[in-house]
Amino acid sequence: MGTQEESGKRRSAVWRHLSCFGLGGQNPTCCCRNSQVISRRLERLCSYNSHVIKEQSNGIRNCSSGSTNTKHKGCENEQEDRITQLPDSILIRILSLLPTEDSIKTILIPRFRNLWTFAHNLDFELDSYRNRLAHKDLGDWSVCEKFVNLVRQVLIRHDFPTIFKFRLRFSDDQARRTEFANEIDAWIGYVFRKEVNVLVLDFYSASSAADTEVCYKLPSYVLTSNCLTELELVHCGVNSWEEIHLGSLKSLSLSGILLGGDAIRKILFGCPWLQNLSLYKCCGRQSQLNITSQSLRSLKVDHESILRIKISCPLLKTLSLIQCRGLSEMNIISCLLLEILSLIQCCGMSELNITSPNLKNLVVVNDPNSRIEISCQYVTSINISGWIDGVALSNVSSLVDATLDLSEYSYNGNGEFREVRMILQMSHHVKVLTIFDRLILVLTKVELKRLRCPSSNWKCLILKTRLTKRHLPGIASLLRNSPSLEMLTLYIQPSNSTSCDAGDRWFQSYDIYGERFWNLEEQSFDYFTKHLKTVTLYGHVTESCVIHLVQFLLKSAMVLEKMVISSPKWNIDPNCQNDPNHQNEKTFDKMQEFSKKLSKFPRASTHAVILFT
Repeated sequence: MGTQEESGKRRSAVWRHLSCFGLGGQNPTCCCRNSQVISRRLERLCSYNSHVIKEQSNGIRNCSSGSTNTKHKGCENEQEDRITQLPDSILIRILSLLPTEDSIKTILIPRFRNLWTFAHNLDFELDSYRNRLAHKDLGDWSVCEKFVNLVRQVLIRHDFPTIFKFRLRFSDDQARRTEFANEIDAWIGYVFRKEVNVLVLDFYSASSAADTEVCYKLPSYVLTSNCLTELELVHCGVNSWEEIHLGSLKSLSLSGILLGGDAIRKILFGCPWLQNLSLYKCCGRQSQLNITSQSLRSLKVDHESILRIKISCPLLKTLSLIQCRGLSEMNIISCLLLEILSLIQCCGMSELNITSPNLKNLVVVNDPNSRIEISCQYVTSINISGWIDGVALSNVSSLVDATLDLSEYSYNGNGEFREVRMILQMSHHVKVLTIFDRLILVLTKVELKRLRCPSSNWKCLILKTRLTKRHLPGIASLLRNSPSLEMLTLYIQPSNSTSCDAGDRWFQSYDIYGERFWNLEEQSFDYFTKHLKTVTLYGHVTESCVIHLVQFLLKSAMVLEKMVISSPKWNIDPNCQNDPNHQNEKTFDKMQEFSKKLSKFPRASTHAVILFT
């Protein structure tokens, strides 16, 4: 009887403790249920980070070691052992990976006690907190007050001498209020006294064009810290960039922060070891951007008003220009180490001449109705997506790997697709080609119109697509024109995918026999079937068109060595009601039926084996 009373008192004390943070349940009896939920979450996290635990345990005995009887205990005991036998240092690391609200609730688990107060990372997000309180129907002001109290109480009780990462995501509308702004100032001051290394302050705004004159003002000492190594600021005001000195900063991300005049020059001067710089909607109405740095290795710029950009960074390796729609001039000076260049919807550029011998990777996402000519003499890997009709390639002899993903605009065209066929012609010599759904449908149109498609020397062909009867002629065209193909990989999306289905009426004028298609086409694959050695299928492999394709490949590939079939549904518990895609998942029985069919299919190669993973 005494034990029950003590247990009841403890549950009430824990509930009162959580109530201080605004995290208490409706009554103390919810503690046990919450404890089980948190335990399961921690168990999954332990499994996911097992390699981290092993590396940091420094010889601590394996959780599953001990008597042989322990290894044969039930699942519940194994879960208990894996948690309770871990040392405090590992448990604290695990808690540091959880959202702070969840790590606080581990006080419900006796083994954890107050370990959450030693977490290295503190992560607070107002939207997440608001969603948790949605059932209480509180006003925005009340939610913000409770959230502020949560952060305040956590910081008061935090016992670790340092903080590695502090992340705060708070509504800009509320951060403008004096009482909340003063609280935020106090929080930032506290984490700086604990020598925070990574600081993320995200004052998101509901409006698309935020007013930088009235947003939360950043304390000036944030820009003079020698402890910060990473800093991310979203929509907050900076009084002056004159005194910036961040001697240890290596990564800086600015979003929605007005950088007028020569602010960028001052930032780069005040951050002598800066390696990564991201600027998102920060340049105001500036038409020209000059970046000069002796330490910068990665640069990302996202701003529509930029017309000209000049970059002089001898150590720069990665450059990404995103939605710089007016960009017409790009001057890259002394960037001899540049390896990766990404141009995402930079439709103002009409010509790109790549002369750097180290620039090996090029990513281009082209806007509709924009055209760009690219000379890529030294590029070995290219990824083109969007309006690829408007991309003209030259000097592509060094290409080894090409990825092509067509936009819906090109897909709707009913012409002769000269540009698409030209890009395939220009990439005929690459070793690895990756093609997506819409381009395969275009190739189906090319095939049905009996237009000529170039022969290629691809060794490896990767298709990421649905697989319906409308895709079959396009895939057949690719296989027929790949006489040297040795590896075929398919990532199969569900046929009921919401991907673009425009142009279906066009296909209705043609008879495509899904079940008999490969039998009718069998005589036209003399060359590729003599070299194909490996076939790999991922995803929705039990689709009917997939089965017919697999049957054809097994029957035709004369030197096939192995066929690997990997379905994400294979390890799904069909009785798991918590799976949001449960109704769409293939059952284990259907996979068994599929494997039985495969075992009965004739094989042209006596050495071919089928592996399920």
